[in-house]
Amino acid sequence: MLVFHRVTEPEELDRLNKGIVKSPIVEQKLKKHPDSLMKAGTYFSGGGLVEEGLKGIIDPVVAVEYDRKISGVYRNNFGQHIVTADVRDVDPKELVKQIDGDVEYFHASPVCKNYSQAKEQWGRGGA
Repeated sequence: MLVFHRVTEPEELDRLNKGIVKSPIVEQKLKKHPDSLMKAGTYFSGGGLVEEGLKGIIDPVVAVEYDRKISGVYRNNFGQHIVTADVRDVDPKELVKQIDGDVEYFHASPVCKNYSQAKEQWGRGGA
């Protein structure tokens, strides 16, 4: 099972813009089990900056990264569980079959330079 937290409230969007997002799911888990790590997954995993930033809070068990070199960096830092593929080609149900238990935290953050509207506005070099 994957658990998602969608940021929709104006107050949450404001915190998101400031880099501070509180997920009720994450807060509840931390209160109930402060010493246990949440099983986590990421799409657009890159070299594992989310995993590094949440070290001590999450246990990375699922990851997908398109770029072979970058997924190699992730693999060296966080383990063999990373899949090198386009996220659109990965079935999340199949991905989580390989782990024991549920993915409790999931993070997906597409590469900005490929998807940003600023790229169109500022030319090929981006903003």
